[in-house]
Amino acid sequence: MLISVSLLLLLISSCSNHKDITGMSAQDYPIAVGNKWTYQITDELYSYTDTQTITVTKKTIYNLDSILYNTQTISHGVIVDSGTIMFSSNSYSYSSTNAYYSMFYGLRLAFPIAQNSKWVNGGGGYYSDSTKVLYSNQNETVLNNTYSNVYEIKRQQLGLNNSVIALMYVVPKIGVIYQSININFGYPEKIQSIRLISYQLN
Repeated sequence: MLISVSLLLLLISSCSNHKDITGMSAQDYPIAVGNKWTYQITDELYSYTDTQTITVTKKTIYNLDSILYNTQTISHGVIVDSGTIMFSSNSYSYSSTNAYYSMFYGLRLAFPIAQNSKWVNGGGGYYSDSTKVLYSNQNETVLNNTYSNVYEIKRQQLGLNNSVIALMYVVPKIGVIYQSININFGYPEKIQSIRLISYQLN
């Protein structure tokens, strides 16, 4: 009986350690025209709370593995930002036309996303920009909604007189459910957090 229990514990431990072998692939990230996510925006620097909705508005296929998506961000019926997402089987890269209003400052993901995986966004010399997955397969509660299989990701951009520190939660088949970001260009530029209120996927 003792041998059986030991073998059982070994099997459970083995399954637990290999739970996140494949990680989150590009197919797990919901990107399609019409998809929208509504977030609660909390700006700690200027002490205000807002609600913004980002919607995927257009799709342009470049080749078999590169697709460009256009987005619009709306607050109280007014377009406050527009952006593009370059999407492929191994990466997601968001660029904004209005960095001040952008919820996602230069968001970049490298697939598959798995615990302890990391990637370099750019840099060189006195400048570095890297991202690392801190945890995977965890549960997190955002605005009273509990999500499972959450990936916690940290981005750190460092220069001589500037820094960008961002912490986000990403969930397969949903997207970003939470992000806190601190941008400093020698002075505080943005201290903001976003929390997912609702989403609509096609």
